[in-house]
Amino acid sequence: MDGGSLFADAGAADAAPVAVTLTQSSSQEITPQNSVACVQQDANGNPIEHRENSFYRVFNLEELGVSGRLETTSVGVAIQSAESPNPDQPMSVVLHTLAGNDLAVDRLSEIGRADIRVANQGAGILDVPLAASAEAGSRLVVEIFLPDAAGGGNLLFPGSNTASQAGPTYLRAPAAGCDLVEPTDMADIGFPEVHLVVSVSGTAY
Repeated sequence: MDGGSLFADAGAADAAPVAVTLTQSSSQEITPQNSVACVQQDANGNPIEHRENSFYRVFNLEELGVSGRLETTSVGVAIQSAESPNPDQPMSVVLHTLAGNDLAVDRLSEIGRADIRVANQGAGILDVPLAASAEAGSRLVVEIFLPDAAGGGNLLFPGSNTASQAGPTYLRAPAAGCDLVEPTDMADIGFPEVHLVVSVSGTAY
């Protein structure tokens, strides 16, 4: 029998990186006056400023055809309207991974964050640069966070539409009177037609 030889099996070559954009929205259009948020109202019932709000979407990478890791580059966030006595107001875009299937605050692990200022504006989509790495098999969660305006007069509604969506839109609004201490499906609180317009761009490996 011939002598043996050393052999190292390096396995198959890695797949070529592919640019991807993930969304659960069938349309990127923004429907006027469609969004809801936890707000403070005046004596006539008109919204005057928002309270603390977090809006979420959950992306199952494998179900969306991303079998390896995802390196994000930006998040597209639709705005219905942003009004403030100042030229702009704060908003944060946060990326998390989710442990398990059920969306709950204590199951989220932050992997990236962009704290930005949103200029007073009407409907449009903000392209927010945000670099983060989501491992293969992750459930990637996008959170749009609005801090409590607390008398500052900031009023922002993210953009949404009524077109079909591939997954739920969630809202967390813990202030008294809204009392949503965990992310809750919009449909479960009486707003089944509020479908947040959000996308995530990056490179799949």
